[in-house]
Amino acid sequence: MRAHRRAIEPIFAAGFYLSFACYLTWPLVIHLSHSIYGATGDPYGTMAFYRELMEHHYNPFLPGTISQFGAPLGIPVPWPRDLASAPGIFTLYSLTALFGAIPAFGLYTLAGYTLTGVATFLLARRLTGNTWAALLAGWAFAFYPFAAINGQAHLDFVQGWLFVLAAWRMLALMWQPTRRNGLLAGAAVVLCMWWSPYFILFGAVLYVAMAIVALIVAWHEARLRAMLAAQSIAVLVLCIFVAGLGALATTGETEGIGVRTHTNIELNYYAARPLEYIVPDVESPLLGGKTRPFLAKYPTAGAGMDSTLYVGITILLLAMVAIVRSFSRKLDTRLRHGTQALAAVAIVSLIASMPPEPHVFGIAIPFPSHFLAYITTTWRVYTRFVMLIMLACTLLAAVGLSVLSKARRPSLRIGIMVAASIAIPLDLWAPQHGHVHTITTPRIYQTLARQPMGLVAEYPLAGYGLNKYGDIFRQSAYKKPMLGGFLEESPQERIVFSLASLSNSSTASRLATLGVRYVLVDATPRSWGYWPAEGMPGAGFRLIAQESYANLYLVTARPQSPALVGAGEGFSYTFFEEGKEANLLEQPAGTIGLTSGCVSCEVDGVLSMVLASYRYYHQVTFTGSRGEILDRIVVGKKTRVAIPLRFRGHATVRLTATPAPIPLGPREASAKVSVAVVGLEFKRAAAP
Repeated sequence: MRAHRRAIEPIFAAGFYLSFACYLTWPLVIHLSHSIYGATGDPYGTMAFYRELMEHHYNPFLPGTISQFGAPLGIPVPWPRDLASAPGIFTLYSLTALFGAIPAFGLYTLAGYTLTGVATFLLARRLTGNTWAALLAGWAFAFYPFAAINGQAHLDFVQGWLFVLAAWRMLALMWQPTRRNGLLAGAAVVLCMWWSPYFILFGAVLYVAMAIVALIVAWHEARLRAMLAAQSIAVLVLCIFVAGLGALATTGETEGIGVRTHTNIELNYYAARPLEYIVPDVESPLLGGKTRPFLAKYPTAGAGMDSTLYVGITILLLAMVAIVRSFSRKLDTRLRHGTQALAAVAIVSLIASMPPEPHVFGIAIPFPSHFLAYITTTWRVYTRFVMLIMLACTLLAAVGLSVLSKARRPSLRIGIMVAASIAIPLDLWAPQHGHVHTITTPRIYQTLARQPMGLVAEYPLAGYGLNKYGDIFRQSAYKKPMLGGFLEESPQERIVFSLASLSNSSTASRLATLGVRYVLVDATPRSWGYWPAEGMPGAGFRLIAQESYANLYLVTARPQSPALVGAGEGFSYTFFEEGKEANLLEQPAGTIGLTSGCVSCEVDGVLSMVLASYRYYHQVTFTGSRGEILDRIVVGKKTRVAIPLRFRGHATVRLTATPAPIPLGPREASAKVSVAVVGLEFKRAAAP
């Protein structure tokens, strides 16, 4: 009878978590074909990407160019990145192939919540033997505030079941150090790391924390040799995977689609502060936003998808019960060691989520992200370590709740569980539900679809982190190549943003240089973004359609330059007082891109700019697309540079400066810079 009950419990749990996921995202489940849980933003960009892969028969794991986005060049299929996240990419790609882009998004979200709840339930039940406590633990980890809000855009961050699986196999390896468990643990951690770019970092931290505890336990119990043999199998599996990632990163850099880089300011801004984990978020139903003034002191004000970090006072108190009991040796051996390993995951993750160099009593103390930045800055949002912290705390809370209710008389045991069933949801519940967006297509896109073929630019322009991606999502309504959809932090992005103001007298001819024929201007003024307002199109534009959603213009101007130029990766940007754009080199090297509207045409001209060195003299080397040295100069206060170039369609110039960038200020969040590049311009070569 007991075996039968335990067999059907996971089915009941799955139904419970799926039902709650449907409630959280209601009415998504009954409108899967034309609605999403969330709003315009990352969901639109994700769906547009997978739609293009399917409609034009691109393989996400092979080289290719998506010609409809980022025109006239198109954007490369980021196949090295896709291979580095193959299981997650393949899952969404398959769902898109089976059901379409919009339903795939909703199904992936619902499945993430449900699988996370069930996996947590099973592991918590394995640890405690208490079905009720396990059911609460599954709900807590599946629907805590960070997960509830990230289901609206960042779909991978509701897939917490991957960490549960990895932690489970690491616990099994600690309890029973066999080669088989070593292989399974390595495979589970690799699956977790392989799913999504951020999971590479999180999976590595989870493995290291739990492996260290396992080795200490094995040494204490005189079975270190067996543990080392089993762990070596897991390490071998991980090393093979990491070597593959390294090869993919190198390939991506070669093809211009490698890992992203971020500034020191970003690493500080998106780091966590310990109090953010224990202070209820600004939408807490119990406190009614009373924590808002306190959280306002932090960079992200304790609100938003990457900064809603509350893990619950009830969860933390129950977790502390488990930890205290583990050190008092009142738990059985396996549970005690498992509790200590989970506590280590929480502590290490908390430390890893901190800013690179926080000031303690006026002294800058380096934390893990500081040292990791010397290797790579591809990860910037360290607040996302809340996933590991919540996983560990939730499982520990299940142990604590089981301990409190164990060996009590039935009425008291039921009272404790009922109290927990009320307190935990009230403590963790953030009223994020009901954010379901119905997808519609304004009529202006149908008007655009009837026009002759030509490249389209939709205004206002917005960059990475600010773009709502409605432009690239609705591109399917008119089936023409578009200027938007460019890669972030690329020369292409900077070129596009130099066209942000339609009221500028040179914008029409510059758009014509890129081959843009149609401009769609949103009629409703935007309330977000940092780029200049688009203004009203003037000379060089002709209005051809006007509707309540947007106005459609034809570009009538002629090109006045052979190509447009912009700074890319490695540069930040600002504006000098006289209005000229200054691109600040914040990395040892940066890229400058040039783009012509004719991809197959040969362009001959001169790349010119003014270089200004910060604080010291810098040696600057310019390298061409094939690695050839174009110029090498020593830059002082101000140096004018002119480099002859001949290319077909597109060219990239790499700029390297030594010594390395220097902080602009004394604070840890200060930007760094070596040289400033001002007045980038490409002109036709003078006639001989």
